[in-house]
Amino acid sequence: MPDDKIVFDEQYNAVSFVGRDAVSVYANANLAMHLKLFARTGIRPTRGVGPKQMLAMAGKVTGKTYKRKDCLAAADDLLKWVAEMKAALPHETEKR
Repeated sequence: MPDDKIVFDEQYNAVSFVGRDAVSVYANANLAMHLKLFARTGIRPTRGVGPKQMLAMAGKVTGKTYKRKDCLAAADDLLKWVAEMKAALPHETEKR
């Protein structure tokens, strides 16, 4: 979408994600962190979402099929995708 962007403050902290693609970057970054959390500790982000659902969501983004033991690999693939998308989206600095 032409209006997608990530808005940062003066310290380069993300303030807002504007548009569908920018929100997708934020959501998939969170999904990667939840996959890492589950792989390392067994903690689920919520009762309704388990590793099977998280890996299915990651597979929709990366185009790969993951098994339960592949949580860390899926998280790494998602973080690569997030980095590529962040680089592709326009950045804007907010003046306060």
